Amino acid sequence: MIEEQLIDSIARERLTDVFAVVSEVRSSAETPQYRRRVHLSLVAAQKAAQRARDRGLDARVILCQLRPMEDTGGHA
Repeated sequence: MIEEQLIDSIARERLTDVFAVVSEVRSSAETPQYRRRVHLSLVAAQKAAQRARDRGLDARVILCQLRPMEDTGGHA
């Protein structure tokens, strides 16, 4: 089994300049609700947003950078 500390250091080395795209769709209800989905492809996020717009909903695409969280000493 690989030590947790080694796994963490490998993940930090390989998670530089890693991005995800979030599509956010706002419902048409009086009190709006938001549906957010994470996509690893910009094209997939754009298509999801366009489908929502085609249904008359507000939608946007948000580019996010992924970063490893600091170790807080807890275990999953």
